[in-house]
Amino acid sequence: MSIPSLLFIMPLIIAFPVGLGLKIMYGSSILTVLTFALLLPVFGSFSHKRIWSGCFITIGIVFFVIAHKNSNYSITKSKPNSLVYFLNIDSKKAYWATYDVNLDEWTKQYLGSHPKAATVLNQDKLYSKYNSEFTLMSDAPFSTITGPTIEFLRDTIKGNQHLYHIKITPNRIVNRFDIYNNNGSDLLLLKANGVLPIAFKSNIASKTNRKVITYYVVDNIPLELDISINFRNKLDLALLESSFDLLYNSATKVSPRKSWMSPTPFVLNDAVIIKEKIQPDQVAKENSK
Repeated sequence: MSIPSLLFIMPLIIAFPVGLGLKIMYGSSILTVLTFALLLPVFGSFSHKRIWSGCFITIGIVFFVIAHKNSNYSITKSKPNSLVYFLNIDSKKAYWATYDVNLDEWTKQYLGSHPKAATVLNQDKLYSKYNSEFTLMSDAPFSTITGPTIEFLRDTIKGNQHLYHIKITPNRIVNRFDIYNNNGSDLLLLKANGVLPIAFKSNIASKTNRKVITYYVVDNIPLELDISINFRNKLDLALLESSFDLLYNSATKVSPRKSWMSPTPFVLNDAVIIKEKIQPDQVAKENSK
Protein backbone atom coordinates (compact mmCIF):
# COMPACT_ATOMS: atom_id res chain seq x y z
CA MET A 1 0.00 0.00 0.00
CA SER A 2 2.96 2.34 0.44
CA ILE A 3 3.77 2.61 -3.28
CA PRO A 4 0.17 3.50 -4.36
CA SER A 5 -0.04 6.04 -1.54
CA LEU A 6 3.12 7.77 -2.77
CA LEU A 7 1.97 7.69 -6.39
CA PHE A 8 -1.66 8.72 -5.95
CA ILE A 9 -2.16 10.39 -2.56
CA MET A 10 1.02 12.45 -2.22
CA PRO A 11 0.31 14.59 -5.32
CA LEU A 12 -3.18 15.36 -3.98
CA ILE A 13 -1.74 16.62 -0.69
CA ILE A 14 0.10 19.33 -2.63
CA ALA A 15 -2.59 19.98 -5.25
CA PHE A 16 -5.57 20.48 -2.90
CA PRO A 17 -4.52 23.79 -1.28
CA VAL A 18 -3.04 25.08 -4.54
CA GLY A 19 -6.08 24.34 -6.68
CA LEU A 20 -8.89 24.74 -4.14
CA GLY A 21 -7.49 27.32 -1.73
CA LEU A 22 -6.46 27.29 1.91
CA LYS A 23 -9.99 26.36 3.02
CA ILE A 24 -9.28 22.80 1.91
CA MET A 25 -6.14 22.45 4.06
CA TYR A 26 -8.01 20.07 6.34
CA GLY A 27 -8.29 17.70 3.36
CA SER A 28 -4.52 17.73 2.87
CA SER A 29 -4.08 17.08 6.60
CA ILE A 30 -6.34 14.03 6.44
CA LEU A 31 -4.47 12.67 3.42
CA THR A 32 -1.13 13.28 5.17
CA VAL A 33 -2.22 11.23 8.19
CA LEU A 34 -3.57 8.51 5.89
CA THR A 35 -0.30 8.38 3.92
CA PHE A 36 1.75 8.20 7.13
CA ALA A 37 -0.41 5.34 8.40
CA LEU A 38 0.05 3.42 5.15
CA LEU A 39 3.82 3.96 5.36
CA LEU A 40 4.10 2.76 8.96
CA PRO A 41 5.13 -0.82 7.93
CA VAL A 42 7.99 0.73 5.93
CA PHE A 43 9.09 3.00 8.77
CA GLY A 44 8.79 0.09 11.19
CA SER A 45 11.50 -1.82 9.34
CA PHE A 46 14.02 1.01 9.75
CA SER A 47 16.88 0.60 12.18
CA HIS A 48 18.08 3.51 14.34
CA LYS A 49 14.59 4.99 14.48
CA ARG A 50 15.55 7.65 17.01
CA ILE A 51 18.24 8.99 14.72
CA TRP A 52 15.86 9.00 11.76
CA SER A 53 13.14 10.75 13.77
CA GLY A 54 15.61 13.40 14.95
CA CYS A 55 16.76 14.00 11.37
CA PHE A 56 13.19 14.37 10.09
CA ILE A 57 12.25 16.73 12.93
CA THR A 58 15.31 18.87 12.16
CA ILE A 59 14.47 18.90 8.44
CA GLY A 60 10.87 19.87 9.27
CA ILE A 61 12.01 22.79 11.43
CA VAL A 62 14.36 23.96 8.64
CA PHE A 63 11.48 23.91 6.14
CA PHE A 64 9.27 25.88 8.55
CA VAL A 65 11.98 28.54 8.88
CA ILE A 66 12.42 28.73 5.10
CA ALA A 67 8.65 28.99 4.62
CA HIS A 68 8.45 31.79 7.20
CA LYS A 69 11.22 33.77 5.50
CA ASN A 70 9.49 33.43 2.12
CA SER A 71 5.96 34.10 3.35
CA ASN A 72 5.80 37.75 2.27
CA TYR A 73 3.58 38.72 -0.65
CA SER A 74 5.14 39.56 -4.01
CA ILE A 75 4.19 39.91 -7.67
CA THR A 76 4.51 36.15 -8.14
CA LYS A 77 2.85 35.38 -4.76
CA SER A 78 0.14 38.01 -4.61
CA LYS A 79 -2.39 38.63 -1.86
CA PRO A 80 -6.00 38.30 -3.09
CA ASN A 81 -8.53 40.88 -1.96
CA SER A 82 -11.98 42.02 -3.01
CA LEU A 83 -14.04 45.17 -3.25
CA VAL A 84 -17.38 46.08 -4.80
CA TYR A 85 -19.51 49.21 -4.91
CA PHE A 86 -23.13 48.36 -4.06
CA LEU A 87 -25.76 50.96 -4.94
CA ASN A 88 -29.39 50.55 -3.85
CA ILE A 89 -31.54 52.84 -5.99
CA ASP A 90 -34.72 52.30 -3.95
CA SER A 91 -33.21 53.14 -0.55
CA LYS A 92 -30.84 55.78 -1.99
CA LYS A 93 -27.91 54.20 -0.16
CA ALA A 94 -24.50 52.99 -1.31
CA TYR A 95 -21.94 50.72 0.29
CA TRP A 96 -18.41 49.43 -0.12
CA ALA A 97 -18.37 45.68 0.42
CA THR A 98 -15.81 42.89 0.51
CA TYR A 99 -15.59 39.11 0.82
CA ASP A 100 -12.39 39.41 2.88
CA VAL A 101 -12.21 38.63 6.58
CA ASN A 102 -9.01 40.61 7.21
CA LEU A 103 -8.67 43.97 5.49
CA ASP A 104 -5.41 45.19 3.98
CA GLU A 105 -4.19 48.70 3.27
CA TRP A 106 -6.05 48.86 -0.06
CA THR A 107 -9.48 47.76 1.18
CA LYS A 108 -9.13 49.87 4.34
CA GLN A 109 -9.09 52.98 2.15
CA TYR A 110 -12.78 52.40 1.47
CA LEU A 111 -14.07 50.20 4.29
CA GLY A 112 -12.17 51.98 7.05
CA SER A 113 -10.77 50.41 10.21
CA HIS A 114 -14.15 49.57 11.74
CA PRO A 115 -16.49 48.20 9.03
CA LYS A 116 -19.78 46.51 9.91
CA ALA A 117 -21.07 43.05 9.04
CA ALA A 118 -22.50 42.84 5.53
CA THR A 119 -25.54 40.77 6.50
CA VAL A 120 -28.00 43.10 4.77
CA LEU A 121 -26.22 42.69 1.42
CA ASN A 122 -26.44 38.90 1.55
CA GLN A 123 -30.22 38.74 1.34
CA ASP A 124 -29.87 38.32 -2.42
CA LYS A 125 -27.10 35.78 -2.75
CA LEU A 126 -24.73 36.07 -5.69
CA TYR A 127 -23.36 32.90 -7.23
CA SER A 128 -19.77 32.00 -6.38
CA LYS A 129 -17.76 28.81 -6.56
CA TYR A 130 -17.60 28.36 -2.78
CA ASN A 131 -20.90 30.09 -1.91
CA SER A 132 -18.91 33.02 -0.55
CA GLU A 133 -20.86 35.92 0.93
CA PHE A 134 -20.01 39.53 1.63
CA THR A 135 -18.34 39.72 5.02
CA LEU A 136 -17.83 43.43 5.69
CA MET A 137 -19.26 46.70 4.42
CA SER A 138 -19.23 50.41 5.09
CA ASP A 139 -21.22 53.39 3.85
CA ALA A 140 -20.12 54.89 0.54
CA PRO A 141 -20.98 58.11 -1.27
CA PHE A 142 -24.23 57.82 -3.22
CA SER A 143 -23.33 58.15 -6.89
CA THR A 144 -25.74 59.08 -9.67
CA ILE A 145 -25.02 56.02 -11.81
CA THR A 146 -27.80 55.46 -14.31
CA GLY A 147 -29.73 52.29 -13.63
CA PRO A 148 -31.49 50.14 -16.22
CA THR A 149 -34.79 51.01 -17.89
CA ILE A 150 -37.54 48.60 -16.79
CA GLU A 151 -40.60 48.40 -19.04
CA PHE A 152 -43.73 46.29 -18.54
CA LEU A 153 -44.70 45.57 -22.14
CA ARG A 154 -47.45 43.21 -21.04
CA ASP A 155 -49.42 43.17 -17.80
CA THR A 156 -52.66 41.24 -18.13
CA ILE A 157 -54.75 38.53 -16.47
CA LYS A 158 -55.74 35.46 -18.47
CA GLY A 159 -57.81 32.88 -16.65
CA ASN A 160 -56.21 32.35 -13.25
CA GLN A 161 -52.79 33.56 -14.38
CA HIS A 162 -51.24 37.01 -14.34
CA LEU A 163 -48.99 37.38 -17.39
CA TYR A 164 -46.08 39.80 -17.61
CA HIS A 165 -43.64 40.67 -20.36
CA ILE A 166 -40.81 42.73 -18.89
CA LYS A 167 -37.99 44.37 -20.82
CA ILE A 168 -34.84 45.42 -18.95
CA THR A 169 -32.52 47.66 -20.97
CA PRO A 170 -29.14 48.67 -19.56
CA ASN A 171 -28.20 52.34 -19.78
CA ARG A 172 -24.50 51.72 -19.24
CA ILE A 173 -22.07 48.99 -20.24
CA VAL A 174 -22.95 46.05 -17.97
CA ASN A 175 -21.97 42.40 -17.74
CA ARG A 176 -24.57 40.64 -15.66
CA PHE A 177 -28.20 40.70 -14.48
CA ASP A 178 -29.38 38.71 -11.45
CA ILE A 179 -33.14 38.48 -10.89
CA TYR A 180 -34.62 37.57 -7.48
CA ASN A 181 -38.12 36.71 -6.33
CA ASN A 182 -38.68 38.71 -3.14
CA ASN A 183 -41.98 37.33 -1.86
CA GLY A 184 -41.61 33.67 -2.84
CA SER A 185 -44.60 33.54 -5.20
CA ASP A 186 -44.58 30.48 -7.42
CA LEU A 187 -43.53 31.32 -10.97
CA LEU A 188 -45.75 29.24 -13.25
CA LEU A 189 -43.79 30.29 -16.34
CA LEU A 190 -40.41 31.90 -16.88
CA LYS A 191 -38.78 32.66 -20.21
CA ALA A 192 -35.68 34.77 -20.78
CA ASN A 193 -35.41 36.25 -24.28
CA GLY A 194 -37.83 33.59 -25.45
CA VAL A 195 -35.86 30.69 -23.94
CA LEU A 196 -37.18 28.46 -21.16
CA PRO A 197 -34.38 27.88 -18.60
CA ILE A 198 -33.20 24.29 -18.32
CA ALA A 199 -34.68 22.38 -15.36
CA PHE A 200 -36.75 25.37 -14.28
CA LYS A 201 -38.74 24.62 -11.14
CA SER A 202 -40.77 27.35 -9.51
CA ASN A 203 -40.42 25.97 -5.99
CA ILE A 204 -36.60 25.96 -6.22
CA ALA A 205 -36.34 29.37 -7.88
CA SER A 206 -38.72 31.15 -5.56
CA LYS A 207 -38.36 29.55 -2.13
CA THR A 208 -34.85 28.20 -1.69
CA ASN A 209 -32.50 31.08 -2.48
CA ARG A 210 -34.89 33.55 -4.15
CA LYS A 211 -32.76 33.72 -7.29
CA VAL A 212 -34.74 33.34 -10.49
CA ILE A 213 -32.15 33.73 -13.21
CA THR A 214 -28.66 35.03 -13.98
CA TYR A 215 -28.23 36.67 -17.38
CA TYR A 216 -24.76 37.48 -18.72
CA VAL A 217 -25.16 40.52 -20.90
CA VAL A 218 -23.49 40.52 -24.33
CA ASP A 219 -23.27 43.75 -26.37
CA ASN A 220 -25.76 45.32 -23.95
CA ILE A 221 -28.63 43.28 -25.43
CA PRO A 222 -31.75 43.84 -23.26
CA LEU A 223 -33.23 41.06 -21.16
CA GLU A 224 -36.89 40.28 -21.92
CA LEU A 225 -38.73 38.18 -19.37
CA ASP A 226 -42.03 36.35 -19.85
CA ILE A 227 -43.42 35.57 -16.40
CA SER A 228 -46.67 34.02 -15.25
CA ILE A 229 -47.91 33.85 -11.66
CA ASN A 230 -51.21 33.10 -9.98
CA PHE A 231 -53.52 36.11 -10.36
CA ARG A 232 -53.99 36.26 -6.57
CA ASN A 233 -50.26 36.76 -5.99
CA LYS A 234 -48.24 39.93 -6.35
CA LEU A 235 -45.13 40.17 -8.52
CA ASP A 236 -42.20 41.47 -6.50
CA LEU A 237 -38.83 40.99 -8.16
CA ALA A 238 -35.43 42.54 -7.52
CA LEU A 239 -32.69 43.20 -10.04
CA LEU A 240 -28.96 43.28 -9.42
CA GLU A 241 -27.15 44.82 -12.37
CA SER A 242 -23.38 44.36 -12.32
CA SER A 243 -20.56 45.83 -14.35
CA PHE A 244 -16.95 44.71 -13.98
CA ASP A 245 -15.47 48.20 -14.16
CA LEU A 246 -14.94 49.28 -10.55
CA LEU A 247 -11.29 50.20 -11.02
CA TYR A 248 -11.85 52.46 -14.03
CA ASN A 249 -15.37 53.75 -13.45
CA SER A 250 -15.27 57.54 -13.12
CA ALA A 251 -18.15 57.48 -10.63
CA THR A 252 -16.34 55.32 -8.06
CA LYS A 253 -12.74 56.59 -8.41
CA VAL A 254 -11.01 53.53 -6.97
CA SER A 255 -7.22 53.52 -6.91
CA PRO A 256 -5.30 50.61 -8.48
CA ARG A 257 -4.10 47.74 -6.34
CA LYS A 258 -0.53 47.43 -5.15
CA SER A 259 1.76 45.28 -7.28
CA TRP A 260 1.66 42.47 -4.68
CA MET A 261 -2.16 42.30 -4.68
CA SER A 262 -4.60 40.55 -7.02
CA PRO A 263 -8.42 40.24 -7.31
CA THR A 264 -9.98 37.39 -5.34
CA PRO A 265 -11.06 34.73 -7.87
CA PHE A 266 -14.37 32.85 -8.12
CA VAL A 267 -16.50 35.73 -6.74
CA LEU A 268 -18.18 38.79 -8.24
CA ASN A 269 -15.29 41.15 -7.68
CA ASP A 270 -14.21 44.63 -8.82
CA ALA A 271 -17.82 45.30 -9.71
CA VAL A 272 -20.30 48.16 -9.59
CA ILE A 273 -23.62 46.62 -8.50
CA ILE A 274 -26.97 48.40 -8.77
CA LYS A 275 -29.99 46.99 -6.96
CA GLU A 276 -33.51 47.97 -7.99
CA LYS A 277 -37.00 46.56 -7.43
CA ILE A 278 -39.09 45.31 -10.34
CA GLN A 279 -42.70 46.01 -9.45
CA PRO A 280 -45.53 47.00 -11.80
CA ASP A 281 -46.94 49.62 -9.42
CA GLN A 282 -43.54 51.18 -8.79
CA VAL A 283 -42.73 51.39 -12.51
CA ALA A 284 -46.12 52.92 -13.25
CA LYS A 285 -45.51 55.62 -10.65
CA GLU A 286 -42.10 56.43 -12.07
CA ASN A 287 -43.45 56.64 -15.61
CA SER A 288 -46.23 58.98 -14.54
CA LYS A 289 -43.80 61.52 -13.07
